[in-house]
Amino acid sequence: MTPPEITSIIAAASAGVAAVVSAIGIIVVLVVLYVVKLVIGKLAPPELAEPVLFIVGAICLISLLALAANTMFGVGPSLGSLRSGPLLR
Repeated sequence: MTPPEITSIIAAASAGVAAVVSAIGIIVVLVVLYVVKLVIGKLAPPELAEPVLFIVGAICLISLLALAANTMFGVGPSLGSLRSGPLLR
C-alpha cells in the first residue's frame, strides 16, 4: 500500500498531465479545423462546402469528447490511457 501523501501527489500530477493533454488536444483540433476550412473554401464548390464543414466539425467534436473521456476517466477510444502511464504504475 502506498501512503496517502504519495497517492495525493500522484493524483495531483496526473491531473496536471490531463490538463496539458486536453489543452494540446483543443489546440490541435482548432488548427485542423482552420486548415480544413481554408482547403475546402478553395477547392470545394460553395454548395458542397457547408455540409462538408459540418461533417468535419462533428468529427472534431467527437474526437474532443473522446479526449475528454480519456483525460477525465482514463478510458476511451485511444491507443493508451493516462492512468496506465509510468507515473501511476
